[in-house]
Amino acid sequence: MSGASSLQRCILAVGNTGNGKSFTATIFGAQNVKIGHSSKSETDTITIYGIKGGFYIDTPGFDDSDEYKNDDETVRSIFRKMMEAKIQDITTILWFVVPDARAKGSYKRQARFIESLAKYYKGNVWDNTIIVTKGDKIGNGPRDAANEIAL
Repeated sequence: MSGASSLQRCILAVGNTGNGKSFTATIFGAQNVKIGHSSKSETDTITIYGIKGGFYIDTPGFDDSDEYKNDDETVRSIFRKMMEAKIQDITTILWFVVPDARAKGSYKRQARFIESLAKYYKGNVWDNTIIVTKGDKIGNGPRDAANEIAL
């Protein structure tokens, strides 16, 4: 896959496993997406899907159900895949979370990763980061973690 032009949008989906990152790819028009329907993660590699006007990067989840998967390795894999695909600009980051006050440490680690993506985003990386919550409760945990990291 060639690098993104300035006219293409690049949507990067990150967050915990099982929160709808792969399903959301289909909403943007991605084809042949593997979607899980259980607590076991389905996405085990970073996949770049072509969508109208650009592409959608689907990633393995953080805090994966597989005890042998490591969040640091997931982060390295995301950066490696972006470099291989010559992706230099991210237009939108979708951060998938399940609000949980006890997950503050996890939210902070994920917020630090999003902050580290600033070099791929012109301007403030948080301006186009959308927090997507799963469930019927909206908590401030992810937003508080983002605010703390962005200071």
